Amino acid sequence: MAATFTLKYGRTSVHVAGAEIRTQGTDFDYAKSACPVLSRSVRFCERAAQATTAAEVIEEAKKLAVATSNKLCKKCLEALEAMAATEAAEAEAAAAPAGRTPRAAQGVASVAGWELLYDKPKQGAEVGRRSVEGRPQYALICKAHGHAHELPRLTAERALRSNGGWCPSC
Repeated sequence: MAATFTLKYGRTSVHVAGAEIRTQGTDFDYAKSACPVLSRSVRFCERAAQATTAAEVIEEAKKLAVATSNKLCKKCLEALEAMAATEAAEAEAAAAPAGRTPRAAQGVASVAGWELLYDKPKQGAEVGRRSVEGRPQYALICKAHGHAHELPRLTAERALRSNGGWCPSC
């Protein structure tokens, strides 16, 4: 989100125009900014901010406040911090890898209602999956007896198969 910021300063405080997030109010005609001082007709010295992100503008405004012996407006700072948090969340979401894609089914399992994920021919078993209320449910299926032992998660299949006794008829 590229925004244009303007640093405005007077005798006592530094304000930042251009923050997109308002901290109060729902009527957009009420004020043009989160800071009530910016919506008044007050004369300011102003300059364009060199930074493009809200976090960088906060640092630039703090430096200007120190250089001019002023304080940084709390309302402007709140709006910029909210905007910086939003920018950070968007950047984190863009950098995060997409969710894992589910394993493709290889066909129909030997028990009705289950799709075959993979076969375990040495053990006479297959691992199946079905969708229950939009969530995947997994099972270890005995090919000889048609028994489906439901699994809490797919990774539990190996331990259950190794321990044996999962099919009541075998």
